[in-house]
Amino acid sequence: MGEQEKNVLRKIADLLTAYKKAVFCVYRQDNHRTKLLYNENVQSLLEVLQFMRSIGSEAGRELEASIAYLRETGLQDAILFSDVMEKDMLPALEKCAYELGGAFCLEEGNYRVEATSSGYLTLKKDGIYLHSNDNPMIAAWHLARECFEPEKESYAVLGCGLGYHLLELYRISMGAVKIYVYEPDEKMIEYGRRYGVLEEIPGEALEVVHDPDIMEFLLHSQNEKAGICMHLPTIQTMQNAGVRKIAEELFVQWNTQRQFQLLQEINFKQNKKNCTRYLEDLPVGEHYEEAVVVAAGPSLDNCMEWLGKKQGKALLIAVSTVFKKLLKAGIRPDFVVVMDPQERTFGHLKGMEQESVPLLVAPFAYWEFAKRYQGEKYLACFRENGAGSFQMGETVTTLALETAIYMQAKRICLAGVDMAFPEGITHADGTMDKSRKDLSKLIPIAGVGGRTVYTDGAFTIYRKYIEQRIRDTPDIVYVNLSGIGARIEGTEEESV
Repeated sequence: MGEQEKNVLRKIADLLTAYKKAVFCVYRQDNHRTKLLYNENVQSLLEVLQFMRSIGSEAGRELEASIAYLRETGLQDAILFSDVMEKDMLPALEKCAYELGGAFCLEEGNYRVEATSSGYLTLKKDGIYLHSNDNPMIAAWHLARECFEPEKESYAVLGCGLGYHLLELYRISMGAVKIYVYEPDEKMIEYGRRYGVLEEIPGEALEVVHDPDIMEFLLHSQNEKAGICMHLPTIQTMQNAGVRKIAEELFVQWNTQRQFQLLQEINFKQNKKNCTRYLEDLPVGEHYEEAVVVAAGPSLDNCMEWLGKKQGKALLIAVSTVFKKLLKAGIRPDFVVVMDPQERTFGHLKGMEQESVPLLVAPFAYWEFAKRYQGEKYLACFRENGAGSFQMGETVTTLALETAIYMQAKRICLAGVDMAFPEGITHADGTMDKSRKDLSKLIPIAGVGGRTVYTDGAFTIYRKYIEQRIRDTPDIVYVNLSGIGARIEGTEEESV
């Protein structure tokens, strides 16, 4: 294919993308944007038509007929315009694209670059498509729109593919937000530059990082000011099974958060109404030399007697999962922390609504925690800055840890913070969520005392977060009381 044909093929691809977007704008009743998309691309449309005429193309004649029909019938009627676009012009443009580039195919080992019906290229790796075989740019546009949050200061993207989702994210953010893409397969970066659109994104707006174990992505994704985008086909084609498991767990978590976005907004609105106090109302730095984060890991069973002796001597910050267990053992924590946005987790406090232990409520925690609990309730953010102003991590345990740090404890002990599944067990006895995992589906890692324990992707992310916070706060002594959980870098390991 000559240079002129390549240029025309790319114009066809861009026209197909622009006009499909124009049709979607009609669906949303954004007729003004529809007209803009059509008019902005008329010149390219006429240039394509002129070239297809010059080579005697049958598809070109169909394109000419569709343009004439559209001008006669549809330009003043948005709904008719979208119908003509979908039934006539877009199919004609696809035929033009196939005439020019439909036969392109390049195979290198387990990678296969192919033409698509839109004029863009797609890529197969190990038999799995990394992009749509129809219009990869339109698919990328949908993904970018789902991921884009205008308040974010940067984007952490896992997987570059041929760069379509990165280009659309760049476009939708108008280049104002820097995009960092973390790609575990160096060959994919090469393909994205050679056959994709990576080179079309200005260097100051994009940084491409070869990240084989995705640890750099994990660290960046924990920054609350960073937006996240995960390219699922990249995860599905990862060669390292352990890394793939971590990425799959993170994808499920991220995808679930996206689905819960509306629920989170409802929760935050209600929690602001039902919590009369805020994090800044806590008596910071008063008599808190030592704090204990009490989580629900199986090792908590070994800490119960020790916790009983710590009452009144250390600040006990417990996750809601263990509240009933602690009270039953005669242990009253100083704070109980709730974070999960789902209704089912209200079972952690059901029947305990009349208790007086202060409740620390994450902004997006299920709203009935704050509505129905009768004790003092503190919203885990600041009055002026809102939900994103207090670092809390992504699980109730890290929120409890952040509370201990915020309250200026000099020594923080981690009780039941296993970050693993000892013998496959998920939670301590007497907790609502206790179950068992299949060890064969988990990831082996170093445990306390040098033994091997088994974890999953979510716990790996939480552990990395805790380890980073330990590095961030070198003046605090951290103690891991779990004798059966994961080794947490930066902690002293003690038995109780």
